[in-house]
Amino acid sequence: MAITSSAVQCLVCGVLFLSVHLAEGDLRYSFPEEMRRGSVVGNIAKDLSLEVSKLSARKARIDTEGSDKHYFDIDIRNGDLVISDRLDREGLCGDKASCVLKQELMLENPLELHRLNLHVQDINDNAPQFNKELILIDISENAAKGARFPIEEAHDADRDDSYKCLGCK
Repeated sequence: MAITSSAVQCLVCGVLFLSVHLAEGDLRYSFPEEMRRGSVVGNIAKDLSLEVSKLSARKARIDTEGSDKHYFDIDIRNGDLVISDRLDREGLCGDKASCVLKQELMLENPLELHRLNLHVQDINDNAPQFNKELILIDISENAAKGARFPIEEAHDADRDDSYKCLGCK
């Protein structure tokens, strides 16, 4: 059986069409860490112009890249991307300045893959800590209006740097 050039052309066109269809675009969402389970990150169906009524039949699901931990689900009733497990930014990304989780939305019949880049924003969930619990400052009655009084630096666990108190020298 010989392969004709038109058969090869059809095969190449089919592969190109499929590869374009598989990578239709990335979605990017940003949200604060430690949102409650069930919180909505965004509406995937609306953002990708998908018909919500077909999500169930197309077996829409969120797959993780390189992790067994499942932090997100898709609500097939409305197309919402929802949080399925607590996210702690420091636990996931450590000291990195940017924390991006890569996920994929998979749809079947026809097969579609959409990359999701999910930016986990840091919230200030750790108050700055001083070495001493109580700091005593002696201020004279003759102190000038607006005078500043130096105190030690505080450590902020969210930033892993030492910061001075605002307004302190």
